[in-house]
Amino acid sequence: MKAAAAGAALLLPAAFPSVGGAIVQGLGFGALGVVKASPAALYQSAVLGGYIAKGSAFAWLQSVGALGTLGSPLAPLLVIGVPACAYLLRSSNRK
Repeated sequence: MKAAAAGAALLLPAAFPSVGGAIVQGLGFGALGVVKASPAALYQSAVLGGYIAKGSAFAWLQSVGALGTLGSPLAPLLVIGVPACAYLLRSSNRK
């Protein structure tokens, strides 16, 4: 069941890039910048300290949020696929 959910998480944004964009925006990467008190803002404050490196994953996610679409069908693999795989691996190790 978990594998099916992970597969759906990968395929849905790949098939509909705007869905992936909506997910990124939901994390707080908005059209006008990082949304106040969002998970993105908390991460930026706690981990990055305001410095965003050119070409970093955070910068890329902000670009996706501003555009509202992932654009490339491969992009969801980074945004959703990596966390989904990490979750599944962590869950399987708890047995």
